[in-house]
Amino acid sequence: MNITSRVARIISTSPRFNLGTTVIELLVVAGVIAILATITISSLPRGNPRGYIRKDAEKLAIDIRVAQNNAIVGKVNGATTPVNWGINIRITGGRERQYILFSDVNGNCRYNNNEEVAIYALENGVVFTQLSSSNGSLNELNFCFSVPHGNAFIYDNNSDQGGYGTARLSRVAPGGGIAPYRDVTMRVSGQISIIGN
Repeated sequence: MNITSRVARIISTSPRFNLGTTVIELLVVAGVIAILATITISSLPRGNPRGYIRKDAEKLAIDIRVAQNNAIVGKVNGATTPVNWGINIRITGGRERQYILFSDVNGNCRYNNNEEVAIYALENGVVFTQLSSSNGSLNELNFCFSVPHGNAFIYDNNSDQGGYGTARLSRVAPGGGIAPYRDVTMRVSGQISIIGN
């Protein structure tokens, strides 16, 4: 009998060299992995406040461009042909977490009831905390574009057109107070910029 076959016979008959695992050992290992996974997942951060604000600010800027594009192509909303398209933002009356895409049928460049096409909600605790124009601080702001050229207009709910309009988005911190912010500014030239911390 050669040496290789003798070693193989010793390993196969010796209880110390049994190569199988038991169900108990598999359950213990699975339990340890589950406990470690739970600890790891629970210690991860709950999200990035700056990321939430950046995402909503970029979405607002895109939706302002959608309103402008709708005006340029003369998009019709239902049976009525709008004179203008716009975005309305209000920071009072429970509307600080949303904005409205509207088709301005009466041509006043301001949102009126029954002109909404879509209502967009801000997510993850992001709110509008400040609105302003070249005329000062506001409670309501309309970014508006005329059909068919897409000329930009900025109106509050009372005064005439301003040279620019800024909507500040912030995230309400879990313990209260305001966290980081982003300003979305639109100028009557049509330029849209996003700045903030």
